Amino acid sequence: MKTKNPYIFKVKGKLIRIRFSDTDKTAEDCLTSALKNFYR
Repeated sequence: MKTKNPYIFKVKGKLIRIRFSDTDKTAEDCLTSALKNFYR
């Protein structure tokens, strides 16, 4: 069985890519921002 990339997946036909960066933002801040942009 081949494992797919856990950092790239689709939700309702939209491609979601998870990346990490060196910043003071928390994971919760980033997720909240991403969801607000996703559901506008």
